[in-house]
Amino acid sequence: MYDYGPTTDQVVRYPDDPFDRIWMPYPYDGTAWTELTTTTPVRHFSTDEYLAPTVVLQTAVTPVNSTVLRFLQWSPETNTASPPSYFVVFHNAEVANLTGNASRWFNVTINGMSEYQPMSPGSGLDNYYYYKEGLQADHYDYAYVTYENSTLPPLINAAQVYSVLELPIPMTADAEVKAILDIKAQYGVKRNWMGDPCSPEKYIWDGLRCSTTSASPTIVSINLSSSNLSGPISESFSAFTVIKYLDLSYNNLTGGIPSYLGELDSLLVLNLVGNHFNGPIPNTLLRKANSGFLTLSVDCLNATSCVPSPAPPNNKKHKNAPAVIGSSVAAVVALTIIVLAFLYIARKRGSHIGPHPVPLPQYRSRENDQPQPPLCAEVRTFPYAQLKNIAANFTRVIGRGGFGVVYLGHLEDGSEVAVKMCSQKTFHGARQFLTEVKSLSQVHHKNLVFLIGY
Repeated sequence: MYDYGPTTDQVVRYPDDPFDRIWMPYPYDGTAWTELTTTTPVRHFSTDEYLAPTVVLQTAVTPVNSTVLRFLQWSPETNTASPPSYFVVFHNAEVANLTGNASRWFNVTINGMSEYQPMSPGSGLDNYYYYKEGLQADHYDYAYVTYENSTLPPLINAAQVYSVLELPIPMTADAEVKAILDIKAQYGVKRNWMGDPCSPEKYIWDGLRCSTTSASPTIVSINLSSSNLSGPISESFSAFTVIKYLDLSYNNLTGGIPSYLGELDSLLVLNLVGNHFNGPIPNTLLRKANSGFLTLSVDCLNATSCVPSPAPPNNKKHKNAPAVIGSSVAAVVALTIIVLAFLYIARKRGSHIGPHPVPLPQYRSRENDQPQPPLCAEVRTFPYAQLKNIAANFTRVIGRGGFGVVYLGHLEDGSEVAVKMCSQKTFHGARQFLTEVKSLSQVHHKNLVFLIGY
């Protein structure tokens, strides 16, 4: 941003410019130009999208003893793969008090070629102009040339020059960008959500995880737990067709649970506890949970009646008290998820471990029975071969506990998890291990690791 004719070398920024653009004094030879100033405020057109600051428009330059005003020159960088495109905006406001038949008209030229119809600066009004298409050339030389019967030479108040930078990485899919912005607007999300949600990877929006395996990054995880959301669940969540994890727990969401959530084919974990839903749980969700394809967490007495849940624990009270399970893997678990591995031991020995194994809560669907929701969360069962693949053949140990060794693993979407293997040395440990699995399947809190399955 260039400021022509200022009386000082001071840079103009906010609050003079509400957009905090940086307006630098344009360097020039004082013998070739003369400055013009006014104390009268300069007005803008109602359709003005560029809104140069008034203090910038109150100064201008005009050529001395010449009909040509060469006011802007530069050469683009030569070390780029392709020449950059430039967009320019020029601001022209008459700051002199014209009398009699005095007039100021001029043409715009680029590299000596006329590119615009003759124009005249507005009296106390910013008569700006701009180029809609990006310009590409090996050099740029902008000038105003006095037009025919004009009695005064040209003037310029300010100029803006923008270059187009091609990002080396693709942007998030348009439909998902619109959806997440609609969610932000609907709930008034108080997070630093600016720019592209998934690109660049270093600046992915808080609470999101993205996949870059497709041509455009896609959102695969949304965590808006304890975000003061209120009202019904937004229909915009249906736009995330490859989402795997959706956490809307501990908010003030109301109304019914939408059935489209069960139609998100990739959804693996849905956490809705700590809200105020009513009405039945959609059959689409119950079927996925019954079949083991979805871990569903919701406060319901039965399949047809959802009730408000207790208020979440006081964050301040537990701020410095990390959970026992979470603390052992906090350094490496990106999404606070834990996978508990157990079934291989029983398979290898060909019998149950312990005389009375503790059963896990399961969905049961009979022809004459109503489907029953989980006690609090449905856990999945993993074949040993899948666990072995998740944990990279159990090669990286990240901790040891009373039940056995904890290994680092990765789910299909790349999320880091902890795989806890029950020790084969004690039957007593196996029973406690199963008790822990059952307890974790019924407890959900943002300070505790989340159980996926066993």
